Amino acid sequence: MSDKILEALTALLTRQDERLMWLEQSIQHNPTATQPEKSNELVIEVLANSIQTFSYDPENSLIFDKWYNRYEDAFIAARAQLDEQTRLLLRKLSQKSYTKKVNYIFPRTIKDFNFKTTVNKLKQIFSIQITVFSKRYNCLKTRKNDNDDFVTYASIVNRNCEDFQFTELEPEQLKCLIFISDLQAAKEFEIRARLLRRLETHSTDRSGHTTRCSK
Repeated sequence: MSDKILEALTALLTRQDERLMWLEQSIQHNPTATQPEKSNELVIEVLANSIQTFSYDPENSLIFDKWYNRYEDAFIAARAQLDEQTRLLLRKLSQKSYTKKVNYIFPRTIKDFNFKTTVNKLKQIFSIQITVFSKRYNCLKTRKNDNDDFVTYASIVNRNCEDFQFTELEPEQLKCLIFISDLQAAKEFEIRARLLRRLETHSTDRSGHTTRCSK
């Protein structure tokens, strides 16, 4: 395990210990906190502080599914109070994301859906609207940014390769991907864009693409 990963894990554990200590001290210094209702409020508050606000940004792969997977344990911890579980989830949506969610389900309201249904709805709304072919094409264009360390770059490569879905790739599809991805000259921009649009909805006919490039 690299030093940077070890440092990140140590920092995460330290923050969790600090939150637990804060919760214990709050209960000790507040006699009413021993009551179930007050105790639940404190737990929810601690959990809320441990979760970053979700803000939809598909261009940078910031989608709800990834965000929820990161904080799923926190929502499981809030499961004892089902109403609080849903309220905690909606509380951690950015204002823009929350408004989009409300408009999406209108004329129904937030209260019409349980926690599980709410999660599924959010996964539908805040997902990457991109085809498998586009993910594969983007994978072939993966490059290391000057500001990225090797751990960051390795994580990007891993994610892009997982999205590639190698096991479902046909030989002709790979050939077309390589053919198009290598059209990098400025004069070939329009040809590359046209072929990409066609491959989004049509079969991978390499000979047909070659003919179109020649026109």
